[in-house]
Parts: sequence; structure tokens; C-alpha cells
Amino acid sequence: MDGDGRADAIVINNDRQVYVKKSNGVGFGSTVVWLTNIPNDRESKNYFYDVTGPDADGKRRADLIAVNNNGLVVCKATQSDGFAACTNWTANNLFTGARGTYFADYNGDGRVDAIKIETTGTGPRFDVIVGYSTGSSFLSDNRQASNFQSDRGIYFAKLDATNRDYLVTVMENGVWILNSNTGNYYNATNGPFYGLR
Repeated sequence: MDGDGRADAIVINNDRQVYVKKSNGVGFGSTVVWLTNIPNDRESKNYFYDVTGPDADGKRRADLIAVNNNGLVVCKATQSDGFAACTNWTANNLFTGARGTYFADYNGDGRVDAIKIETTGTGPRFDVIVGYSTGSSFLSDNRQASNFQSDRGIYFAKLDATNRDYLVTVMENGVWILNSNTGNYYNATNGPFYGLR
């Protein structure tokens, strides 16, 4: 949360406040309130990703993202351990997919983008739609891929040196990867590879 490279502990309670205990490398420090009224009216889950890019001191801090009925609201992490005023980054556009809302750096520019997975056609098929982060808003829907499948899970991960997060789908017949740089979609395991737990 403070850009020092160590993961901090975050708690959000029914009082709508965000509490943070910063890591010192061997434990967590005292509890500090980082936000007093979380802007969340759709999902109880909130997301913490760097969607704004490096701050003036060069550090990368996790911003808070709330999925609301009228769009994605971002509260930028500040250099003084807290969040700045929260703003709607999707111009009053609901950005939720029928199969889920995800956050990953799809184009490798160092800012995390908003991604929604929409159901398409019949059966377990879906489209990948990206709202690229500009550092102060998410751009309009940009359909990246269509007619994909996933039996066992949808993920995003960095798999090479491009810094792009690729779509990873776990299927009964293998782990499939959509390369967000080339658009290639392929079976990376050439056979089933999934755990039962």
C-alpha cells in the first residue's frame, strides 16, 4: 500500500472504513484508517491495484477500486499513507461482466486495466473486453477477444518479458493462453492439467 515492495494487511468492516497495517518485513505495524467511507454500492468486494502508475517519488502504490452501479470508482493511494478523493473512472458506465470483472495490465504499460468477461452465444463461451487505464480514467470498452471457453477457471498472469498480463483459461483438455500482444490462443499444456482441490 505504501510502495515499499512489501504486502500490507488491509481490513474493510461494516463501518465502511478501510484499515491498513503496514508490513515492516517481520510483522505488521499499528492500525491506521486510510479511508473513512468506502464508495461501494454494488459488490462487497473491493480491489487494490496500481491503476494510476508511479507516483511523483517513483513508487508504485495500490489504489482502491470499487465496483458501483454507475461505474468503477477509484480512490488513488497518496504518498502520505491514505487515499485521495474517490472519482468515477468509467463516465457513469456500469463495467461488470456476466462472467466477472478483473484487473490486470493487459497492454503492459505499467497501469492495471479493467477487464470484463461477458457471456456470448450459447454454452460456456465468453468475450474479453478491456477498459485501458490512462492513469486518470478507464477508456471505452475495447473488445479484445471473442468466443473463448473456460471449464475450470479464468486468470490473468505475466508469462514473459513483455510485462503484459495474458488471459489464462483452465479447460478439461489443458491450460489455454491468450497472448494479449499477438492475439494467439493456444493450449500451453497439450493435455489436462488441473487440480481437484
